[in-house]
Amino acid sequence: MIEGLTQRKDLLRGEIENVKKYYNKLKAYNSELKAIKQEVLNASCPRKEEEERMETGGMNLGVELTQHYRVDMWLGSVNHVGPLGIDLNIPAEEALGMDPSQPLDTGRVTADKRARFAEARRKRRGIIKIKNMRSACIKLPTSR
Repeated sequence: MIEGLTQRKDLLRGEIENVKKYYNKLKAYNSELKAIKQEVLNASCPRKEEEERMETGGMNLGVELTQHYRVDMWLGSVNHVGPLGIDLNIPAEEALGMDPSQPLDTGRVTADKRARFAEARRKRRGIIKIKNMRSACIKLPTSR
């Protein structure tokens, strides 16, 4: 009886080792498949970092101009701001960086609008291009 139990114990240990080897083999095969899938996705579809760089890159004239004015606006009024982040104790002309004696330059306003519209067109074209690239990508079935 003891010999039978000992033999059974040895058989079970051997079976456990075989199952562990099979598990490791499947795990290695799965990682190979994942690597192949990643290579295919990288080759056929752009990565998200590249997409974001394409969307935010290029000439951002309107954004740069508005950021410049925002920086100028906030330099003198850091300590006394309201809930919206605007200093309510100074006149609007001073907050916007305009001198009341100077006339509003319509040429500059027009140039700013044109720059913003051109930037929006460029961004829309980039988004459309990315969407077209995504739809052209090979969709691999997900494994469970």
